[in-house]
Amino acid sequence: MSLEPVTLHAPALLDSRSAFPYQNQAYHGGEQTAIEHLQQYFRRGLANSYKATRNNLSAVDDSTKFSPWLARGSLSAPQIDQALKAFEAEYGANDSTYWIYFELLWRDYFRLLHLKYGRLLYRASGLKGGSEPGHNPQGFARWCRGETGEALIDAGMRELAATGYLSNRMRQIVASYLIFDLKGDWRAGAAWFEAQLVDYDVYSNQGNWLYIAGYGTDPRGGRRFNTTKQADEHDADGAYRRLWA
Repeated sequence: MSLEPVTLHAPALLDSRSAFPYQNQAYHGGEQTAIEHLQQYFRRGLANSYKATRNNLSAVDDSTKFSPWLARGSLSAPQIDQALKAFEAEYGANDSTYWIYFELLWRDYFRLLHLKYGRLLYRASGLKGGSEPGHNPQGFARWCRGETGEALIDAGMRELAATGYLSNRMRQIVASYLIFDLKGDWRAGAAWFEAQLVDYDVYSNQGNWLYIAGYGTDPRGGRRFNTTKQADEHDADGAYRRLWA
């Protein structure tokens, strides 16, 4: 696979539209900031609404926002699990608190996947073997720049380029669009995410791209998202698309 160079404008410094508000003092810093963020998340009771809000696209409190600190080792999964269990002991467990735990399990799963399969996860055909996926260099370049003509996809890719962050739901939607609609190589998308994300984690990034492309351990053969359906469900009023138009 060969990639054409993609040129983007320099990202805006401390873009106030970011779903991860690093322009806020409480969202940049190392271990102490991470611990303070962890404590305030549970202190404010946000764990009780996580499952209901986690697929929203842009609000700060919709998801935990632990990932940038996790990716850099300023916060650990056991620390989060300990705080979660303390919260459940005091206030009770529910679907939302379980779902935070479930996401930590996914994170561990991708690490175990690398331990078992190693470099096989980086083959063009992943664990499935067989022929290499095709690639669409022009489509890939438009995707990177947020110029596909699909408003939801373009909004997501512009946010990623401007801020280095993207909600988990949008990561899945734009990945699916590159692979299945633009017929792009999933490895190109994984590499672009690696170059952009402030919370880049090699295990989760590779594992999730393999999952969407259908080259990992999931027997369903990929996860194609209908962009129109996703927009109707997660951006019904068009606010996210307008924000990044």
